[in-house]
Amino acid sequence: MEASVASPFTSMEAQITCVPTVIKEGRAAMVTSFGIFKYMASYSMTQFTGVLILYWLTITFTDLEFLYQDLFITTILVILAGNTYPCEKLAPYPPATSLLDPRPILSMFVQIALVIFGQVGAFYVVEIMPGFQPYVFNPDDDKNYVSHQNTAVFSVTIFMLITQVFIFAKGLPFRKMIYTNWLFMIYFFAVTGFSVWLVVYPIPELINEFQLMPIAEWPFRLVFVAIGAVHFLLSVFTEDFVIESRRWDDICKCCRPRRFGKEVPALEEDMKTTGPTLDGESRQADSERQPTVLLGPQGTGDLAVSVDGFPGSSDSVLDGEPQPVDGGHQPIVLLGPQGTDDVAFTADGLSEHTDNVKI
Repeated sequence: MEASVASPFTSMEAQITCVPTVIKEGRAAMVTSFGIFKYMASYSMTQFTGVLILYWLTITFTDLEFLYQDLFITTILVILAGNTYPCEKLAPYPPATSLLDPRPILSMFVQIALVIFGQVGAFYVVEIMPGFQPYVFNPDDDKNYVSHQNTAVFSVTIFMLITQVFIFAKGLPFRKMIYTNWLFMIYFFAVTGFSVWLVVYPIPELINEFQLMPIAEWPFRLVFVAIGAVHFLLSVFTEDFVIESRRWDDICKCCRPRRFGKEVPALEEDMKTTGPTLDGESRQADSERQPTVLLGPQGTGDLAVSVDGFPGSSDSVLDGEPQPVDGGHQPIVLLGPQGTDDVAFTADGLSEHTDNVKI
């Protein structure tokens, strides 16, 4: 945001049209940073909860399963998600500026909760499918993670990671719609299609490399795809229509602590300079002293004027060429001291002609 202040001085064009562009770029960068942070936190918790569930059976994800989640899904999609350009129209309100606001925190907690429900559901759903074989721990082969539970949890986890990249790659109002990032969309559909193929109908080579154990009847494998689809719909709905709703702005403002420490001294200082006086009149700041205009008799030249409360009152007379105004009176302007309303003055040639003086 601070770059928008210096933008007129660093732009190739000698005009201020670059300021909205810099603001839009800054907002897009901030939204992208927040989205990547939320995704990395959610991605870590998604993988962590999946490992915890499998630890119940003393197993975990295989090396290739970890590699597929970390490299082919997370790393590449995150890099491509940041390539979305800023929105052409400047939004009337700024994005969130703190990760400790209720909205980002609630967003991550909601997404993690949906992930846990999906992973636990897949872990228990696979046990009621035909052909299920419970995992039996073999102490002689502690690296054997092949089981139906491992395959079920891995199947839904990869869909959840893809979903989280999509929902945290926020578009409007600060960035363009995600479909304008055509490189991201191409890889998004490619990795989603490959994941569906890996879950529903994998070839024997992939089964051996990933150490999968699919359910014998392939139509039942579609259950894991359905769990991923339901998770996608719930995640998009909660993120875009609930958490990102403008109504949360009022809640965030109420939850944000008020900073009285800086406001109260500034308010007291302002009251001293511009606040009301005891007689109900308002003060004026030193830089905004009200001018007192004296109209002397026509033909008077430079007047030696002294005003009560004026140190060096002769400096308060504004020199200028005499101009006849108001029926032949020449204006003489005095700047009264701070808070002064009625000025007691004497002027050469005016002490006996107070009727000719106007303030």
